[in-house]
Amino acid sequence: MQFKLSGAQSPLLVSGLPFSLAFTVAARIHGPLAPEKLNGALERLRRRHPLIAVRIAAGEGGDCFTTVGVPPIPVRVTERASNDDWLREVEREIAIPFDYRVGPFFRCIDLRGRDTSDLILVFDHITADGRSSIYALRDLLRLLADDSLELDPLPPPRLADLIPPPMLGKIAEVISAEPGITPDMNVWHPEAAPAQPLRVIPFAFDENETAVLVSRCRVEGVTVQAALCAAFALPFAERQPDVPFRYVETPVDIRPRLTRPPGEVFGNYISLARIGLDCSSGRDSWEIAREARRAIAAVTDEQLFTIPIILMAVAERPLSAPPINVIYDLSISNLGRIDIPDQYGPLHLESIFGPTLNVSLPGHRILAVTTFGGRMRCTFASRDPEAAQIVRRAREWIAVMLKSKD
Repeated sequence: MQFKLSGAQSPLLVSGLPFSLAFTVAARIHGPLAPEKLNGALERLRRRHPLIAVRIAAGEGGDCFTTVGVPPIPVRVTERASNDDWLREVEREIAIPFDYRVGPFFRCIDLRGRDTSDLILVFDHITADGRSSIYALRDLLRLLADDSLELDPLPPPRLADLIPPPMLGKIAEVISAEPGITPDMNVWHPEAAPAQPLRVIPFAFDENETAVLVSRCRVEGVTVQAALCAAFALPFAERQPDVPFRYVETPVDIRPRLTRPPGEVFGNYISLARIGLDCSSGRDSWEIAREARRAIAAVTDEQLFTIPIILMAVAERPLSAPPINVIYDLSISNLGRIDIPDQYGPLHLESIFGPTLNVSLPGHRILAVTTFGGRMRCTFASRDPEAAQIVRRAREWIAVMLKSKD
């Protein structure tokens, strides 16, 4: 099976990336998980979601993703000695890039204990987004629970075939103004090496805390995403009181905005929006959250469909690669409530952490949020030496927000 590449997904460009685009979803599972079952289920999973197991075929009848000649999905089984072992594996795995010419763009780590396993699924952002990773996790658990189950294949359509015609016109206008050049890989290299090693900080809210936060957000007329934007922007304003205006990036799922929503197809269907928040000292934190809600709601389709990651996924010719600039304090990737079962035959899914993404620059920080089983769980990936203080202070702001009214 073959999938046509865009011009910006040329082997020259993606094979020369000097950093990893890997991200993980970590799931804690109770119940029997035999190695032979996992290998068999992964083979059936790649038939369900073809983009999980592809390589880049350069010059083989045109550059494309292909499922032909792709090795089996790599599985590494290691002993699970403690509840925190998964974190070490996540930090290690997201920093390791995939070999795009060999494939697949997916691997699996099984931290195995006597009755509990931490299953870490590693994806690549070129072919997958956070929501797709949840579909893959759910389908893998379904396949693990039933050795005879075969799920119908869901081949991905081209993104260009799903974008509304008015937006395709806007995209064409932007692309036509972009000079066609041979990609210069130097623009992808950070000017300075990361000052600190990558660190992932996990934290979670119990069921009561999660329920109170959701309820309070409804009362205040904001989304949980907007409340998180306020709580995590405020620590940066406190660090730099002379720069109270802060910026937050929020990924936006564009599936509902497409002409044919792809449903549970595995692929990458996100755009990015950057919002600015006035975090001046003395401002009410819920008012900042309302400002965040308004800013997110005001993002237009034209803004979402004409950013570089969409242009580069649609363009038929190479575009100039944008330089790596982090022009926001952090990115908050919130998948919201994960509405999948917690029981799969003898297997019980306890928790999900992710999507935890690699960060390549000292100022790059990503908060990943999922809500599953009534609990909100987060990871904060960063190379910032003050990452722990940022997380601590943001959590304190959330506590203040929840106590600010009776």
